[in-house]
Order: sequence, then structure tokens, then C-alpha cells
Amino acid sequence: GHSIAVYDNEDKQKTACQLVKEGRVNFMCSANYSKGSVMNIIVKRILDKIKADFEFDRLIELNQKKAWK
Repeated sequence: GHSIAVYDNEDKQKTACQLVKEGRVNFMCSANYSKGSVMNIIVKRILDKIKADFEFDRLIELNQKKAWK
């Protein structure tokens, strides 16, 4: 999966940073959900990756089926 540690103050930012360092989350950003925010960009990129991975797996599957005809 893909995880995001969200913070809204300096203490929570330190905690989020520690979570990244420990490998417990992939990303950290402020709790700003508005369009164009870091959070918005991260979520869009995660969705792009999920879509690309799905399409790539589908391409492999189709290629395998073609090879076995």
C-alpha cells in the first residue's frame, strides 16, 4: 500500500518525520487538502502509480495470452 502521515502542528510533524525514517509510511505532509497542495499532489501521484501498475499488469497478461495461442 501507500501511506501518508498527515500533521497539523510542529510536534506532529516531528512524529510524521519519524514514521518516514522508520519506514512505516511513504510520505508526510501538512493536513492541507486543498487543490494544488502537497497532499493533493501526493494523492494524485499515488493514483497515477496505481493506474499505471494496473495497466502494466494487464499488458503483461495480454502478452502472455498471445504467446500461448
